[in-house]
Parts: sequence; structure tokens; C-alpha cells
Amino acid sequence: MEMLIRGNCGELGCEELWRSLSNRWSETFSQLESECPEVASYGFNSWENDGKTYAGLWCWQAKESGDRETYGNLFRVFPYPGEEDSFLAPTECGANPDCGSTWQTLMAAHPEVIREMQQTCALRQGFLLYSQLEKQEYQINCGFFAPSIQIDSDGDGIADGEGKPTGVDIALGILSLSSKP
Repeated sequence: MEMLIRGNCGELGCEELWRSLSNRWSETFSQLESECPEVASYGFNSWENDGKTYAGLWCWQAKESGDRETYGNLFRVFPYPGEEDSFLAPTECGANPDCGSTWQTLMAAHPEVIREMQQTCALRQGFLLYSQLEKQEYQINCGFFAPSIQIDSDGDGIADGEGKPTGVDIALGILSLSSKP
């Protein structure tokens, strides 16, 4: 079956956007088959926010006979090609007064690891948070809303409505303040 890619793909066009993102984010794209098992087509939607351009990738199922709507889910949100350097998930502190200094210390001790975690979490439109395990060890998590069912009413590959999402967090790793991993 030939892969159908459609939607609002920006200045690159859908095929070129797919190629560029799948080359840059190959590990993430390798998860497409398991996370979108019954996909009939893919849809991109590109948009700009705060001077940055993003491309959301949706997985659309085949229409059931008699259905006017197509159902699917948002797979991931990617930075538009060329904007990868600023594509980082924010950190979340809540009411913890020591949080800012803890993040600064963790980032100074593990800059590459934290940056990779920020990019991994940003693909899910999430934010990083931590919980202290031991005096010097911290569990780093990515908090995000799990994809809700999306609805495409007009067949253009762009979501026109959605169900209610669920908040989740996933563990990204354990880091120590005292030494590098």
C-alpha cells in the first residue's frame, strides 16, 4: 500500500517534510508502526507559535463505511526543519522554592543528557519535572497529555475536533547531582 501523506506541510511540501523529519528523528519515526498500527494515511499540520514553526504528525485510520469522519491520533509534534536547536521542553517547578537551583545544578552536571531529555519530551508537547529519590539522585520525568482521539471531518488530514486527553508522565532517567552518569 502506498503511503498517503497530506495536510498543511508548510513551504517544504508533505513528502519533503516527511523525508526531512524521518531522517532527523529516525528513532521516533521507528515507533510509528507500533503506535499507529491501523493507519490509512498520515496528516501534517504546520503552525507558528512565538516565532517558531512546528509540524504535528497525525495518524489517520481508514473510514468505516458510511462514516463521514476519519478518526486518528496525534503521533508527535516536531520542530519544523531548521528550528531544532530551540526545540526544548520547559522545566516545571510547581511550588518548590529549591527547584530552579536544582535544575541549574542538574543542567550544569549533565548538559547533553538534559538536552536530549528536553527534546524527547518536547516531541510530546510535554514538560520536564523531577522527584528526589536519594539525597543526590533525581528521577527525571516528562509530563504531557496522552493523545486523544482526533476527528477529521473534511478529509484534509488536519484534525477538526478531538476527544478529552489524559495527563500522564513517563520516566526519562535518573541523574545525580554529585557526578556525571
